[in-house]
Amino acid sequence: MGAMIKRLDRMLFPFFSAWAVVAYMHAIQTIYVFWKLPYNFAIWLFFAPVLLAEYFCSGRFRLMHSQKAKETIRSGILFPAFLANSFFWLVFFSGWVVFVGYFSRFNPAFQLYGTYFFALTLALWTSMAWMAIAGIAAWLIFYLYFTVKRGRFRIAASVIPYFFLTLCFFAHQWYLGGPGRFPAEKVAAQPGVVKLFDSVELQAAMDRDPMLRGRVLRPEWERFESKETIRAVPNARSIWVNDAQDTLFLTYGVTYVQQLTYPMLVRKDLLTGEIRYVLTDSNVRQTWYTEDSVFLAPWHDHHIYELDAKDLSIKRVIESQVRLLPILWEPMSVIKDIASERIVVATEFYPALLLYDLETGNLLHGRNLSAEGYMGRGDTAWCPVQSKKTGKMYFILTPGKADLIEVDPDNLEILRTLDLGWTLGTALALDEESGTLYFQSGVYNSLYAVDLKTFTVRRTYRGAVHARRLRLDLKRNAIYILDYSGGRLIALDLASGERAWELRMGGRPHGICIKGDTAWVHSMAGAFRVDLAAQWAGVSAKR
Repeated sequence: MGAMIKRLDRMLFPFFSAWAVVAYMHAIQTIYVFWKLPYNFAIWLFFAPVLLAEYFCSGRFRLMHSQKAKETIRSGILFPAFLANSFFWLVFFSGWVVFVGYFSRFNPAFQLYGTYFFALTLALWTSMAWMAIAGIAAWLIFYLYFTVKRGRFRIAASVIPYFFLTLCFFAHQWYLGGPGRFPAEKVAAQPGVVKLFDSVELQAAMDRDPMLRGRVLRPEWERFESKETIRAVPNARSIWVNDAQDTLFLTYGVTYVQQLTYPMLVRKDLLTGEIRYVLTDSNVRQTWYTEDSVFLAPWHDHHIYELDAKDLSIKRVIESQVRLLPILWEPMSVIKDIASERIVVATEFYPALLLYDLETGNLLHGRNLSAEGYMGRGDTAWCPVQSKKTGKMYFILTPGKADLIEVDPDNLEILRTLDLGWTLGTALALDEESGTLYFQSGVYNSLYAVDLKTFTVRRTYRGAVHARRLRLDLKRNAIYILDYSGGRLIALDLASGERAWELRMGGRPHGICIKGDTAWVHSMAGAFRVDLAAQWAGVSAKR
């Protein structure tokens, strides 16, 4: 029994001793950020317990792997190990606690990505599927061989691989599309799937004619300084097709690289092949479409735009009328009220709901969701849907004390809230006939069916973690889940809760539009048309 405990101690102590220090620093960082401790020399006093802990842990780890403990102590080799590890923790503390804590006062991005770092990376790791499993396996082998067996690299094998793998996963998902990556040719080779457009075709058109009906998204009174390189990007956002199904609209976005000018909104005539686009140097998240207009709010611009759906000309420009540095103005969603000439904008970092009059351009109402306690600074309000029967709007708050809110669009009064725990919601859909809201978690596969009457969870389905879009099919009592991480379009039977069928759509699919028996999907692989009737016919044939 004693030998088993000793082996477990030898195996677990290095890992948990290192992560205990990380947990302590993360706690100090959170206190520093949210309690707004003064930035002075006193903050460094919190580093003293790290030195004490490291002195104990370094010595114990060395002695655990020493055959002659007394000689090890006399030789003095414990002290160099303690100094080396202490230097690592000093650098870590300087960046993780001091740097993040100080700059979070000026930019809530540091607050979000600092204090919620492990929650956000948990969402990233769960989205990487088999890649995360392979990474953990490699990490475990490295740790067992070098740290447990050979008694080396206690910190390097316990802590650093986590951050290294997180960086690798992020880069893979961002540049390659994550585990859902799938070539456009193979996507189009699936039955009932037709490729319509991709960023390669857009770039080729731009190369043939650099001024190919391109417009600039900027008010006439503000100068637009185009970057040296104007190029198409594959980072898919929304997709929309008009009722006549002869015009395709696509948006693209660049979240982490701002020094770039690119076609953000593209309009393609499906009959003639004519392409028009709008250039921007900002990022755009969720866009709102009507038959006549496209509404969007770029980051760091402080303007909301209404564009003409026919030629993408600017019909209307509304100033944000919000006192924030441009870098802190990050709208996530725009929705037009179905009963009036008004729009509601939802933002992140300084999360708020803002109601504008389209005719006058005036800001009618605004709710600071962080100041009112619904969310923290750095959090996100997005994914709006509106009931055609009642006119009420619904938004996801993530991460927030209320994950789902019901809002009166006339004055932005928050009527009801629902706390679903730590879910980081990523998609929302409304079924008016059954009175159900469908809410997708960004951390788990859970897809919650929320009863509109009681505003409680009626049923939980197996959805797809971090899915970015949900669309209902009332004809077949099904819901389509756009699996952002897995690169799939999933048809979920709402009666049985079973997945009826699924298609590979390419890396990071972000947009879906449903018109009758046709779905249009936008991913890094391109824009595709899916024959829904053919997919369901295949399911019936198998039965």
